[in-house]
Amino acid sequence: MTSINCPVRLAVLSLTAVLALTACSSSTHAFDFTEASAEPSTSIEFQIPSELVESSETYAGGRVFESVTVSAAEIEDSAGCGVNYQIEYAEGGYELLEEYFAHEEGQGKSRDETMSFHFFNVNKDAMDANEDFTSVVLPVKCASSPVDSENTRAVKFMRIADSEGVINSSEFARAEVSVMVGGELSIQEFEVDGWQADSNGAWIKE
Repeated sequence: MTSINCPVRLAVLSLTAVLALTACSSSTHAFDFTEASAEPSTSIEFQIPSELVESSETYAGGRVFESVTVSAAEIEDSAGCGVNYQIEYAEGGYELLEEYFAHEEGQGKSRDETMSFHFFNVNKDAMDANEDFTSVVLPVKCASSPVDSENTRAVKFMRIADSEGVINSSEFARAEVSVMVGGELSIQEFEVDGWQADSNGAWIKE
């Protein structure tokens, strides 16, 4: 597979740069949490399949993201590599997120702190994002090979629920992605809470 190294500098990241990075990706692999491609890709689009959304009422009623597309971003620090997230919100998902932000702000947490910790598992200082978090860049140590599972970043699909006036977030699905210095991304592991795909690709409860 031919890969394209399309550098974006984190220190001067702008919306124009993010759009340029997205346009530069040459091959996007669609991943629905059933079976990961054995070959690295320059771009991966993550999405929960509609049949699973319909089967899980708790997730359907509280999902935030419709899809997350990741690609490589070059950054100027010792980590050497970076991951660019392009996020599409589900219908009503951003409104749910705003409610969650308001709840967490009442606990003394900023929007950046809430998003970085709960959705990306990083300190807010490591996250570079636009105002509505549709574009996010995180640093990561470059993978030594396509099967290097030690140096990854998480792609998480969260659900937000209001229980007796208390708004909580929980993880519904998660994948770990590595990136090599040439821009090749690989899915190292993934899971869906309480569900698994059978050998025919149908979703069943664990």
